[in-house]
Amino acid sequence: MMTVPPHSQTQQDEEQQQQQMTTTYHGFDRGEVTRLVIQAMYDLGYEAVAAQLEDQSGCMIETVAVRVFREAILNGRWTAAEEALDGLDGLGHVMRSMKFQIRRQEYLETLSNGLGDKREAMKVLRQRVRPLCDDAEDLHALANLMACGSTEDLREALPYWHDTDEARRELLNALQECMAPNVVLPPHRLATLLAQARKKQVEDARYWLESDGGEGFSLYKDYEADRSGFPTEAARVLDAHGDEVWYLEFSHDGRYLASSSADRTVIVWDVEQGFAIQSILEGHTGGVVYLCWSPDDSLMLTSSQDYTVMVWDPYTGEHKRTISEHTDVVGACAWLPDGDMFVTGSPDKKLCLWNTRGQKLYSWPPVRVMNMAITPDGSQLIVICNDNIIHFFDLATYAKICEMKVDKTLTSISVSKDSRYALINVKPEEVHLWDLETYRIVRKYVGQLQREFVIRSCFGGPHENYILSGSQDNHIYIWKRDSSELIETLPGHQGTVNCVKWSPTEVAMFASAGDDKTVRIWRPPSSSSNNT
Repeated sequence: MMTVPPHSQTQQDEEQQQQQMTTTYHGFDRGEVTRLVIQAMYDLGYEAVAAQLEDQSGCMIETVAVRVFREAILNGRWTAAEEALDGLDGLGHVMRSMKFQIRRQEYLETLSNGLGDKREAMKVLRQRVRPLCDDAEDLHALANLMACGSTEDLREALPYWHDTDEARRELLNALQECMAPNVVLPPHRLATLLAQARKKQVEDARYWLESDGGEGFSLYKDYEADRSGFPTEAARVLDAHGDEVWYLEFSHDGRYLASSSADRTVIVWDVEQGFAIQSILEGHTGGVVYLCWSPDDSLMLTSSQDYTVMVWDPYTGEHKRTISEHTDVVGACAWLPDGDMFVTGSPDKKLCLWNTRGQKLYSWPPVRVMNMAITPDGSQLIVICNDNIIHFFDLATYAKICEMKVDKTLTSISVSKDSRYALINVKPEEVHLWDLETYRIVRKYVGQLQREFVIRSCFGGPHENYILSGSQDNHIYIWKRDSSELIETLPGHQGTVNCVKWSPTEVAMFASAGDDKTVRIWRPPSSSSNNT
């Protein structure tokens, strides 16, 4: 029988494991984890427990020097605060800036407390603030505050100025952000890490549609969202159109859905009344290619193969105005956020700005417009052309920001709610996600077909974390936005799916328009009733 010597490999392994257990917690630094728990205990109001844990573990949430510094700031003892700051490590080049912020606060409080006699405030400004102020404009602005004759004047000059206690807390937070995290823990650090873990889990989930990231999430288990709550079945089929349905769009309040058709009409459906027909807009002599609700939903623009754009009351069907400027199909129109101006564009190379009274306000240089969009914040007009060029215009100046040449045919565009990204459909089988700050493609979504027709895509979900597109193969394609993973290919239409739009108010509903003359309303399977 083999004997085990006193210090065998097994014993050494056990000793090493024991030693590791004293320094790590499941692979994490034990001291760091303990400090986070202590901070969380204080955050949760368990001060006695936190203090006991500090005593037992030997881990302090803050050093004595940091505690002295914090108390000095909160109590307005400025000299003591600077002395404590001198005793902290790792501040280096930010030390001067931090002392300036402290002295600036000292000056503002001295001025606020002595508006009747400003000599002490002047002394602080000259002797303490000026030596550390590297910006002459900042110093001039602080000196101008001497002209304030009352607390009200001072608050008007400094809109961000709060009461003294609040101002000191904000100063402390700003100063702590300059310190290394091993010196001062960022506020609520454990909660921040938990929030990051939650965000990662819900973003990785295939079918996450909660309107709030906290719904349905428990720290006790990994987050899961199944397909049953995702809109994958046609709950209703709307078949009132007499020809192909080319475009559709929900009103901003989600109450109505409008669809345009080759039958020359637009139908406005009342979502809350079971998609009953609210009105039918009749007047165009050609197929209606596009429509657009005004920002307050009071008006609607429609553009047509008859070369016109019409302005309507979408609820009564009353025709208000016709724009007859164009000499070719008007493929797109878009409202500015003020609701009083809109833009029209056509392959006739006319790109025009109008007001609701029908007056032309501006014409851009000739550009052959296939489709366009205005960012929700009104900052940019994005135009795609049949020469495969994307034009970006600044709506404040009407000047062109830049243009980007693409090596494939572009068909349609839509913009995210935050005005940061644009979806552009590209023949024969791609949707591109563009960053509107860098003017670069950041994602590509592949699979749907659009060899011949204009196919439109949209952002989906309350957080716009999905990408949807129609397709020439009669299906609807759905991808995860961040990963580009294709998660659904939904059958249902009996012809090309021309357009898809997600409801702005109903978390799990979108609509689709097809060459089969129908509009289909998609909801989770449990809500499907196959009504027509």
